[in-house]
This record gives sequence, C-alpha cells and structure tokens, in this order.
Amino acid sequence: CSSEAAPVSKGASVFAPAVEVEVVPGYLIRISSATMEIEPGGKMEVAGKIHRELTFEGGEIRIVAEDLPEQVQCPAVVVPADSKDFILRCEAGPGAKSGAFPIRIASSAPDTGRKVKAEYKIADVEARLVVGAARNAAASLREP
Repeated sequence: CSSEAAPVSKGASVFAPAVEVEVVPGYLIRISSATMEIEPGGKMEVAGKIHRELTFEGGEIRIVAEDLPEQVQCPAVVVPADSKDFILRCEAGPGAKSGAFPIRIASSAPDTGRKVKAEYKIADVEARLVVGAARNAAASLREP
C-alpha cells in the first residue's frame, strides 16, 4: 500500500465577455391603427401588413383578434405565403356594450416546414377597440 496521495488538480476559471444574441421573429405584424373604432350594430376594417424574414420557412399566417368584448366578432384572416397585406374585418351586434377595450391581435403559422409539426407563434400585437359612445371620450384622450 502506497502512502502517496493522488495529485490534486486545481480548478481554473475562464472569463470572457458576454455575447448578446438577438432573436428575430420569423415575421412581424403591423396594423394601420392600434385604436379601432366601431359602433354597436356596425362594421369596421383595419388594414395590416406582414413582414416575413428571409429565413422564415413558414407558409400561410393566421391572424385573429383576441379578448374581444361581448357581441363583437372579428373572423380570423389567413394570409397566404405569397401575400403580405391583410384586412381584419369586425362586426358589432346592436347590443354591444360601449367602452374602450384592450384587445390582442394574435397570429400563428401552422406550416413552417419544420419536422416538428407545432405552430409557430410570435408575441401578440396590443391594440384597443373603442365601441360606441366611448368613441368620443377616447378621441379626447388622444394626444394632440
């Protein structure tokens, strides 16, 4: 039996500057106005554009308004792979409650060409829907 101890290795610390990595989403959605206005019993449209990154492998993009107030509907819009413009159309029932409501414009790309068949999603676009009499009040709150 040898009385020699095994050599002890000393740890070494290596320091390097931090590397920032910017993750760019595959596409961006822009709407013509973040504040949309509609009257009870009325209809409205808001135009938008999609900017796809050159490396984005997705095809069509599905856009839908979320968190809508009662009696307001905005059917989902599907933007084909070869298009960048879209129009989101909304309709309010005659009994739609007046007010200013925060809503979200959500999107997903169901076919990204990836082996894993999961929808590709980006952060929602925040918007505001003003219904009825609140329209005049909201107009007075806008910055000049």
